[in-house]
Amino acid sequence: MEIPGKGISGMAIASNYTMAIINRNTIRRRNTARDRQSPGRRMKQPERTRQSAPQKKNSFIPKPRPGEIRTLILGGVSEIGKNMYAVEYNDSIVVFECGTMFGESTTPGISTIMPNIEYLKERKQSVRALVVSDASMAHIGAIPHAIRDIGNPTVYCRTLTKAVIERYQETVRRAPTPSFYEVKKSETVKIADDILLHFFGISDETPGTLGIIMETESGCVAYTDGMRVKNTNGVVEPKEEERFKVLREKEVVLSIAGSVNAERPGFSMSDKEIAEKITHILKEAPNRTFLPLFPSQIQRNGLILEAALKLGKKIFVQSVFLLKNLETACDLGLISIPKEAIIPIDELQNESDGSNDLIVLGAAENEEYDMLEKMSQEAYSHTSVMKEDTMIFPSPVIPTNARSTQNLKDRLSRLGAIIQSYDTSDVKASIHAGKDELHWIHQRANPKYFIPVQGYHYMLTAHTHILRDIGMSPDSCVIPENGSIIDISQDNKIIKRQKQRLSVSPVSVDGHTPTLVHDVVVQDRKTLAQEGILIVVVFINQKKLELRKSPDILSRGFIYLRESRDLIARIRLVIKKVTEKEAQEHGKVDIDTMKKAIQKEAQNFLVNETNKKPIIIPVIFT
Repeated sequence: MEIPGKGISGMAIASNYTMAIINRNTIRRRNTARDRQSPGRRMKQPERTRQSAPQKKNSFIPKPRPGEIRTLILGGVSEIGKNMYAVEYNDSIVVFECGTMFGESTTPGISTIMPNIEYLKERKQSVRALVVSDASMAHIGAIPHAIRDIGNPTVYCRTLTKAVIERYQETVRRAPTPSFYEVKKSETVKIADDILLHFFGISDETPGTLGIIMETESGCVAYTDGMRVKNTNGVVEPKEEERFKVLREKEVVLSIAGSVNAERPGFSMSDKEIAEKITHILKEAPNRTFLPLFPSQIQRNGLILEAALKLGKKIFVQSVFLLKNLETACDLGLISIPKEAIIPIDELQNESDGSNDLIVLGAAENEEYDMLEKMSQEAYSHTSVMKEDTMIFPSPVIPTNARSTQNLKDRLSRLGAIIQSYDTSDVKASIHAGKDELHWIHQRANPKYFIPVQGYHYMLTAHTHILRDIGMSPDSCVIPENGSIIDISQDNKIIKRQKQRLSVSPVSVDGHTPTLVHDVVVQDRKTLAQEGILIVVVFINQKKLELRKSPDILSRGFIYLRESRDLIARIRLVIKKVTEKEAQEHGKVDIDTMKKAIQKEAQNFLVNETNKKPIIIPVIFT
């Protein structure tokens, strides 16, 4: 970048200017991957270019043949959250879920991610329905950002889910108002001449959950993600047969089901049992209690909070989404606690007489860990850890998070907290069906083919083993990846994953606007996190073709300047030599050529001296 003018000098001016460039996100690295690598460790640039180019169009993917059942995996596979699947039949598409997830280590700097819906946008005239089976963000979070782009289809959901979506829509600027169809009982709805939707599994005990059978002339597709079976110590209650009888009555060609707990033996614990165990912990807690709750588990939350009030607890809620869900449940009469008893955490006072407080955290997508992490580092504004505070970790730890979770527990323990973990307290508060539960459901559906969704790959694999236990051939199970296109032939004789794939480049939701995240941007952020950035500020005289002063160096996340004076002095010398050499060889100041030369020589020098490759940003003043 050239800034003409005279008398510009001083580190403060250069620093302010260059850091403003960074803050406005206007830094563009013009150096190639070859320039950034040392000569002995170069990468193949053409291959990276192909990866980073967005797959914007899916037009090359042909429509399914007449009578074929096509399944589209838009998100929710090899990850937790961001659920979105679709079934395409003739000229109609039915979408299941439209969720988001928190950013991961693979997407640094991105707080929320939604599925890539490019395929649906190009075929929005065919989208007949959006069915939502749960009221959590993993199922509804992308609706305000996606529904207009996919043709504003009718949203089919339970009353609670509708109320939660409407409240969430209010928080997103210019969000369109969806058209809803409230599913209040087991019923059948015709959405196209050749498609019926059967809703089943409706229960007041799970006011946001429902099962769906999509009936076509080629057979039925059963979608049962998030459904649990009511049981007592593993014995299924008789009325569950009535809830799931439609699965026996229909010819289920394809079953699509969630897999999060597929490797965990047994049935999920009933809400009543979970509430009883947590109530016991609340009674025994010597000081305050911190308890994560899943926003969509209304009945369970109602039982726990009702018990807490009977124990004289004062309830403070940390998560805005959880707070809104609880208030909505109170308004709908789904839980029997006074609305005024649910207090936002902003009103929590860190006083010695608050020993009977219950502080409720949102547990969606490990949300509770964010607050506990801040508290463990004594960086949370509303409160801090007190001696003998009880911290309940009611969910099983995902293996990839095991180390960080253990470190978190250690830090909380050092601050005096009492840890009640999943393993020690037996509070198995998962919202997903266990292995035996899934076995029970699949026996009733008896599908010909099966596609597991929602969960990491090992969870999907474990889920297919359940189907094999009931006699399904391994060839009849297809373990998908995000972007998979899976077709079942019209005569139901073949299930095949297509070679073509949907575009699955991540889409970030920053503020109110979805933005496609290119691979090269993610790679830059990883480099910044791992290697840091070095900004080189050069002042050059265009007439004399030499530097006016020694180059200024700014480092962020690379080295500490005060302790690296010798290294900085040698970097300045390298930059001075290469800058003046380039200017004198060309007889003028060629900004682009000079930047590339500075980047290359500085990169080679730093690799040799430090074995690190920070992003180098030259800023040239003339």
